[in-house]
Amino acid sequence: MTDDRGPSDLGQAEMLLRQGDVLCGAEQYEEAIAVYEQAIRLAPAHAEAYFNLAHAHFMLNRYEQALISLREAVQLDPSSYRFQLHLGITLQMLRQRTEAEQAFLRAIELKPQEGIGYHCLGVLYEEWGRFAAAAKAFREVLRIFPNSSDFLLDLARACADAGDGAEAERAADEAVRRSPDSAGICAGAAAIYAAIGLHARSREMCERAMELNPELVWTFLEVGYTYLEENHVREAIDVFRRAVCLNPRVAEAHCGLGLAYNNLGNIAEAKVKFERALELDPRYAEAWFNLGTVYCVMGDATGARECYERLADLDPGLAEQLRGELQQIQ
Repeated sequence: MTDDRGPSDLGQAEMLLRQGDVLCGAEQYEEAIAVYEQAIRLAPAHAEAYFNLAHAHFMLNRYEQALISLREAVQLDPSSYRFQLHLGITLQMLRQRTEAEQAFLRAIELKPQEGIGYHCLGVLYEEWGRFAAAAKAFREVLRIFPNSSDFLLDLARACADAGDGAEAERAADEAVRRSPDSAGICAGAAAIYAAIGLHARSREMCERAMELNPELVWTFLEVGYTYLEENHVREAIDVFRRAVCLNPRVAEAHCGLGLAYNNLGNIAEAKVKFERALELDPRYAEAWFNLGTVYCVMGDATGARECYERLADLDPGLAEQLRGELQQIQ
């Protein structure tokens, strides 16, 4: 850090940073923001202060404000791996994928043996639909962390999306072989087996996952979506209901339940579940899309248009799909 202020200003700024960190640790992000901003006024060239301010904004889902502070931090210290990594993550949240890719690549260049940079890049490529590139990035992660079952599942998922079923199966098999008693790994493998058409093995892994951990909500989500992919809708409803009971504040559980009801033709109940998901996570693009499609089925162009407008900022690709459905009822 370099600054033209006197030592008393810098010392006070450091004290404020520590105070802000304590507030962040207590999830008092608004109060932390005020403290970090005060520190920046005292030490305007303090890169860490901008980074911490960005973190507090990010935790409040204020990604635009976080991005402004992160750009300041990176400008002050362009060689910081941590700053570049979080810049990429924030840009990804804002769907600025080209810039996010550049930030992740810069982070990898700074620390090529830190696997998290490759992992972030792989997740970005998956979201982007560049599945072969995602698989390549996840292979780099596995080069650094060769014993990770979680990263094997990431590779399997990317290979399945890229149409390489054989490689996806091998990676999923290896993940289960290494972690046969992990509910999360079994649930993830179940989803991959379903995606590549191995339905009997998918059901076997679903049952195994629920047997291993009947209280892990994310296991139930994986299993529920697997059942949906196999068109076992009533089984999916049962699983998503159990997920909601375990943790009623998980938006994905309500959204999954809404999809299942929608598949049964229960539009009214599906609408309620999608709305609940959005109460919990107003930036949940898939829930806005699903709610918009329900409005289209109901012939409610006004409601569908509102969902389209919200989606346009969150996920332009999904917004375009919804626009096509909206045009059919106008």
